[in-house]
Amino acid sequence: MVSIVLFILFIILILILCFIICNVQTIGGNKDKPIGGNKAIGVNNAIGVNKAIGVNKYKNSPLYFSISEGISGLDFSILRKLLTNHKGIKFVEKPITEKTAHISFGFSNGINRIIHNTPIEIIKQYGKHFSEDFIRQHTSIKNILSGHTCFVHKTKLYSTIQKLMPSCLKYLPETYTIKQFEENILPNHNIFPIIIKIEHSNQQMGIYMANSKNEYIIAKKQLYEYIESKKKLIKNIQLSVNDTIICRYVINPITVDGKKFHLRIYFMLSSISGINRCIVHTEYKILTAKEKYIAGDWLNKDIHISGGHNTEKRYTFPDDVDWGLDGCNKDTTIKNLNSCLKSFCLLLSMVNVKNYPESYAGYYIYGADILLKTDNSICFIEINKIPGTSIFGENEGWKEYNTKYCNHFFPFILNNTIFPFLGICRWPINTNLNYAEHIGHGALSQFGNILIGMNRCTLIPYYDAKDYEIESAKKISFNKLSFNNLIHLCDHSHIYLIGRAQNDLIIGYIVLENGTHIKIVIMEEYQNRKIGTAMIAQLLEIYLARQYNHYLYIKKGINKYLDSIAKKLHFTLNNNEYEKKVNLLHK
Repeated sequence: MVSIVLFILFIILILILCFIICNVQTIGGNKDKPIGGNKAIGVNNAIGVNKAIGVNKYKNSPLYFSISEGISGLDFSILRKLLTNHKGIKFVEKPITEKTAHISFGFSNGINRIIHNTPIEIIKQYGKHFSEDFIRQHTSIKNILSGHTCFVHKTKLYSTIQKLMPSCLKYLPETYTIKQFEENILPNHNIFPIIIKIEHSNQQMGIYMANSKNEYIIAKKQLYEYIESKKKLIKNIQLSVNDTIICRYVINPITVDGKKFHLRIYFMLSSISGINRCIVHTEYKILTAKEKYIAGDWLNKDIHISGGHNTEKRYTFPDDVDWGLDGCNKDTTIKNLNSCLKSFCLLLSMVNVKNYPESYAGYYIYGADILLKTDNSICFIEINKIPGTSIFGENEGWKEYNTKYCNHFFPFILNNTIFPFLGICRWPINTNLNYAEHIGHGALSQFGNILIGMNRCTLIPYYDAKDYEIESAKKISFNKLSFNNLIHLCDHSHIYLIGRAQNDLIIGYIVLENGTHIKIVIMEEYQNRKIGTAMIAQLLEIYLARQYNHYLYIKKGINKYLDSIAKKLHFTLNNNEYEKKVNLLHK
């Protein structure tokens, strides 16, 4: 009898041990001691009913993108290839006429195609260069922003810099509105030669030179004639002589093949979840004047006006520049150029740009025109809202050049904005590039001090993690098999490491079990810095952007740490689980 009782107790003990092993909660100390001997805390064992339809729903749920190609000249087959071949995530193209998509790419359609068929309210908001289908499509992210008139308008750039970042004024040419020039400068000062430019000017149209008062009067008359012709050509265009700036002309430009040139440099500004980021594309285009430069013959636009339409040959910066001019030093000029670009990145990130209501996040590519001077200083001419990416230089070899360019340009966009936004790769830490970040207004604004800067913490998608980062994550698991089990049992698009930029340290990880239930592990010394809350908030933004599940869940009562995070992030308690709706397109 005693032996039977002992046998039953033994069986019960075995069952209890099995239950504990199978349902071990990720909480408490780590006997294996993670890096630095830190204990870790894990939360949410995801025990209970899975309320979402299906398991690992991500695996069968692609991301949809649309492209409105316009007349940009870019090779969009390269963009399509980069998307459809991306590891771990399936991208599927939708026609631009579809009402919804995750990503919408819109590029210039020229002036006449849309201007006569679009309400003036839309034209004022977007400009005239985007198709109506692109404007109407609802997306997670779109390459369009509003609120940038304060720096893309020639007459407003100076005042914007003066207000936000006066230190950048040293990069601008001496600039006046036409009223300031006529009232304060023209009667008492000789700043000739001058260049006169009006909004919407391009290809030498609306741009005039003058080297005397009489030449200025003639140029102003030509300006009025240009405005009237523009109004006849484009219905409802808002243009007047007040949209004109007058600049002291730069008479000591560095040249290429003896010709004056300016650099076309692309800035990408994004506004995502309350954080603005601005980064410069590292390939600069050289746009020249048609004829060799001479300091004179000021009315000859072929000498003094540079642009893509005048550029007869494609050059490479900095190799093809005439660095041997008197007083010109290559290293000093490039150093000053980088300082200028870094400053303008910060300036642009500080501007209160916004997303249009039909997209949750947005970014924009601007084209800045910059002159280099023989005294090694930099002259920032303007920022273009429609920067132009079509053919320039000789026709021969354009296809090869454009293919090479697009193979750098499209990854620049994807890796610095779209892929991090969708949780496909980490946000890059651009320490050696012209880059800036600024906290704006949005879902992640309150965590800006954690998510940006050199001390940031960041989510690293498993597909983007390096081998040593994965090994580091394994060392902070709560038993030898836990992280390995996640790798083998979970869809890898549900796994994120938590990295700390300052010392390149992995401090934890987040997973979604069954694609719905949040589990987080963070080393103990980093638990009281709002890092866990910030990481889950960023995860919610990723899933909001992907729009796969209607809800994400946190199991109630595993520990107070995760319960407090659920409350801070406004999860709703429902049957012993906190739930959060993350379906963007159908809200």
